[in-house]
Amino acid sequence: MPAVRLCECTLLHDMVPLSELRHRISEVTKRSEIGEHKALLAGLARTCPHTVKLVAPKHRMRPVQPLYTCFVFAFDLVDSLEYTRLASRPLAPFAGPAFVRHHLASGRLAEIERERAVYRDIAVYFASNGEPTHAGIVLSSETIMSKWGIGNLYEHALEHVPDTYGDLLRFFRGNTRDLALVSFLEFTHDEGYD
Repeated sequence: MPAVRLCECTLLHDMVPLSELRHRISEVTKRSEIGEHKALLAGLARTCPHTVKLVAPKHRMRPVQPLYTCFVFAFDLVDSLEYTRLASRPLAPFAGPAFVRHHLASGRLAEIERERAVYRDIAVYFASNGEPTHAGIVLSSETIMSKWGIGNLYEHALEHVPDTYGDLLRFFRGNTRDLALVSFLEFTHDEGYD
């Protein structure tokens, strides 16, 4: 399946390049005080229009990193007691890029074209070297919900993400918590944790 390339030449409403918007969004998410993010994004919208909206989570957030990553959110592991038990062991692997590579390689998820993506499918962003950098849940053909940085959930257009998330985007169907847990159990076993 061809990946969607987030075009660097795209201009926004007031002729701001997409690359500039994505860089400015990255600067917001690097702020350690997540309570400031909403106001900073509102300020950014005045000079650089965007679609990013803060979303109130409907689940209990895990305050301990790395137990709550964008991949944990996208693969529906946030409130999984089994995932938490496995990932909270000392030096245990967690749902990061290595897990996503394993999960995608398992064949449990079917890659689909962007045009076929529907609610609850998964969008995975990749760096130019093919490393998974970010993931979210598809809400519509143009909108994703994902967890950024140190804690907030956002609803946003496919391309309105921090520039650190890379320029390639692929879509997958077949996501369930059970399948993600099976992959995570295999992943931890492969990494030497039983």
